[in-house]
Amino acid sequence: CKIAYGRCRHVKKQKMSHYEKTLYSSLFVRTHRLSIIAIDRIQSIEPIENGRYQVVLTSGVRLPISRSSFPELKQRLGW
Repeated sequence: CKIAYGRCRHVKKQKMSHYEKTLYSSLFVRTHRLSIIAIDRIQSIEPIENGRYQVVLTSGVRLPISRSSFPELKQRLGW
């Protein structure tokens, strides 16, 4: 598991499910099996291909959104 914030990157030995359970659900959302994102860092959501989307963070990083995570993400963002 890699944890990134700002320019810092850390490798942790915990599974993503651990962080999903311990992070404040009001501040974070899981967008993919490899990504948990701080909601306030989401700049936009863009379509990519075949009905899939990606999230664009305020840092400019683009990350995929899984089809199974997309409905919750839309709800959390008030779409």
